[in-house]
Amino acid sequence: MSTPVILTEKLRRPEPAGLARKRLEAPLLDSSTSRLDLVVAPPGSGKTTLLARVAAASTVPVAWYRVTGDDTSATTLVAHLGRALRDCLGIDEPEPTMSALLESLEGWAGYGAILILDDLHEIAGSAAEHVLEQFVELRPHALRVLIGSRRQPEMNIPRLRVSGQLQEITNDDLRFRSWEVEELFISVFRAPLSPESAAALTRRRRREERAGAVTGAGAGAGEIGAIWRTEPIAARTLSRSAGGGTDQAPSASRAEASRSSLTSARQASHSRRCRSKAARSMSSTASSTYGPSRVCTSAVFMRLPPLRGSPAVG
Repeated sequence: MSTPVILTEKLRRPEPAGLARKRLEAPLLDSSTSRLDLVVAPPGSGKTTLLARVAAASTVPVAWYRVTGDDTSATTLVAHLGRALRDCLGIDEPEPTMSALLESLEGWAGYGAILILDDLHEIAGSAAEHVLEQFVELRPHALRVLIGSRRQPEMNIPRLRVSGQLQEITNDDLRFRSWEVEELFISVFRAPLSPESAAALTRRRRREERAGAVTGAGAGAGEIGAIWRTEPIAARTLSRSAGGGTDQAPSASRAEASRSSLTSARQASHSRRCRSKAARSMSSTASSTYGPSRVCTSAVFMRLPPLRGSPAVG
């Protein structure tokens, strides 16, 4: 049997980048019961970014393997797995067979490690994907497996799901929330946005997804940035905050000021919502007591400013 060529570039872990998203990273770092962790979403959703950040934040050794389209044979896949685990765990590099790899792992006495397989969709339906299922089922329990893919792998996913041994991160989980968009522009793009602009970007993205305008694309940081460049509200906000052109990055003091303004804006928005809720409650009470005509008169009166010289009503 010929020895397959091992391309070490596939085993190089990417540097962490983008926004730290604790709500997604923490479950993948703290998972102790799952046999398999899946991050399945369309391209551009931020799968690799999330996995790279998990790898950087992990307190246990991490082996990385970026699967490519030329890894469809079982021998090639096992050879790369063996090299990645040798470098990570210090085990002897086995022959490129699954039985030899599993036997080599039996001698590993580590307390924990993570194997990350990115772009697994590249070998969909191949012999390599089928032999990987055997690895997932028979590997040591202390070795966790995280998979990033555009599709569900052809494994017994329902059994793992029902038994509680599967953890899944989907496209909806990866979709940026409005507060994450705010933090993204502050921390990564160095171009703070107001809460209103962040919400506008989020709503536009969701509208495009519902309309099918972005079918097959995710809502990662790159996608958010692309939308922002064509979003008039965001552009105007950035122009004001940066003091000029939309490509000018604000200084650290401006970024700090923007954080303060974001907090003030949130507080003001909360105050407006509370006042609106109180007004609706008063209107409902008055309507049941005096009838709608009196309520209309009261509502108009409440909007009038106090007469000059009269005490202001709290």
